[in-house]
Amino acid sequence: MVKVLPPPPTDVDGWKQYGVAWFANARYQPAADAFERAAMMNPQDVAALLYMGTSYMAMYIPGEPSPGNIAYASRAEVVFTKVLELNGNNTTALALLTSMSYSRAGGGASGDERIRKLEETREWNRRWLAVDPQNREAHYWAGTIIWLDLHRALMAARANAHLKPEDGLIPSAATRLELSTKYGSMVDDGIAHLRRAIELDPQYADAMTYLNLLIRERAQYRDTPEQFSRDVAEADGWVKRALDARRTSAQGPGRGALAGATVESLARFLVAPPPPPPPPPPPPALRMSSTIGRIEIAGVSEHVAEMVRGRLWAHVGDPATPETIGRVAAEIRQIDEHSRVSVTLGPDFPAFSGATLRIAISSFAFPLGPDSVAYEPLPDPTGKRILLDPKVAEANIVTKINATYPALAKQARIQGVVHLMATVGTDGRILNLQVVSGHPLLVPAALAAVKHWVFKPTLVNGNAVEVNTPVTINFTLTGQ
Repeated sequence: MVKVLPPPPTDVDGWKQYGVAWFANARYQPAADAFERAAMMNPQDVAALLYMGTSYMAMYIPGEPSPGNIAYASRAEVVFTKVLELNGNNTTALALLTSMSYSRAGGGASGDERIRKLEETREWNRRWLAVDPQNREAHYWAGTIIWLDLHRALMAARANAHLKPEDGLIPSAATRLELSTKYGSMVDDGIAHLRRAIELDPQYADAMTYLNLLIRERAQYRDTPEQFSRDVAEADGWVKRALDARRTSAQGPGRGALAGATVESLARFLVAPPPPPPPPPPPPALRMSSTIGRIEIAGVSEHVAEMVRGRLWAHVGDPATPETIGRVAAEIRQIDEHSRVSVTLGPDFPAFSGATLRIAISSFAFPLGPDSVAYEPLPDPTGKRILLDPKVAEANIVTKINATYPALAKQARIQGVVHLMATVGTDGRILNLQVVSGHPLLVPAALAAVKHWVFKPTLVNGNAVEVNTPVTINFTLTGQ
């Protein structure tokens, strides 16, 4: 259906409504242009500026280094800073600047730039807490920022010590002392912020999840095995409380009980950054339905769409809020961390008959085939492609890259087997990979490794031919 917009408006409110209409249809650049027109007509209009900054923020993809993408982030920050020049206590601008800086710190920045953006994130969060100390989200962000800092340092220390995932307490007393000295008081502050978030909202499952992670990672640099065991036991308790809180939330209006919830179901939320705070509400004339009426998933095959739909946090009947956008986008990136995803929430313009959650996925985990990750078999126009015995194929491997165990799967203690069907070209290189089965947290890692494999060409009557061959990748955690 072609979206029809009314004629261009002539006043500030008209341009804001025009921008909201574009934003609701995921047309963020024309939305930003419309909000900019409104801000030019009234430079003191805080709502227009917040809308414009949110539109640029929606176009920014964390981790994408292109100048155009960085420009979106920088433009959003400039606009939100302008809001603070007009009103230094605007909590929406402070929250969005916290979110934007966090995304840039954790989305591909490295070295001095990452350190600078992370410190910038802390500063915006401090100002947010100073203005609104009773805001649960502000405390949640404070704890999450500290977790990100500790997590990177802890993973580096474990890698340097060649520790396995199942290894608990870091063996080196010197390394533990170094981590404790540098991060101990900071981690205690993070734990205090997350506890405060839970005091403000006793059913705050996301805060419980990060509290579990922070305490669990603190355990690894504790002085004694007894302290390590106490921290792990406390972290396990927070995992249980988080699952209980999610069950309670799932029993609310529009959703049945979350039957059989496990740590695996919680894993989708373990390492995702908090969802960005919501943008300012649209003008009353353009207010959306309060619940989700339908969910659309585009850009992938129906098989993959059903897999994603079955794992979504949001369901038909759930509240239709901007928070939903951030949480769903984070969820999908945990299924495939390489995905580019656009999530929008809104009805068709101009008649708002119900909210539609629109999800557009463009995965770059394996750039072969229409979905990048090729879940469909590669067509065989000649009809001559043979099925090669996997043992024969294994013996013919020239280059083999081992799969890296996904960090999220380790955290959730997920293991299993990924079964693929590989199409090998006449030069011995992978032409296509079809996912036969496997846990969604393990599949992207298997694809990322196998796509680099090289085989000896298969010869039939002296001529190299394309072949299909099954590939099995095992992910096993030892010390169960």
